[in-house]
Amino acid sequence: EYSYCLPKEAEVLHHLKRFSSTDSPLSIRQMRALKKLRKKEKFTVHDYRKMANISAATARRDLNDLNEKGIVIRKGHGRNTTYKIIEGSEVS
Repeated sequence: EYSYCLPKEAEVLHHLKRFSSTDSPLSIRQMRALKKLRKKEKFTVHDYRKMANISAATARRDLNDLNEKGIVIRKGHGRNTTYKIIEGSEVS
C-alpha cells in the first residue's frame, strides 16, 4: 500500500555510491594545509600537523586519504616518511 512511495533499491544504491569515501572531495582542512605546503618539495606528518593545527593521528589519516586519492605520494617508513604533492593533482 505504501510501497509506491518508496524509491527502488537501485535508485537508493546509486545515491549511496555518491557518498563513497574514495570519491569524496578534499576537506577544507586538507585544501588549506596543502595550499600552504605546496611550496615545499616534500613534507612530513609533523609539517602537515603544524599547518592544519591537528593531532598526529588526524594528520596521518588525512595524509593516507590524500595518498589514496592520488594527491600526494608517500615515501619512506616510520619517522622517515615524507610526502610530496603530485604534479597535476587538483591542488598543485
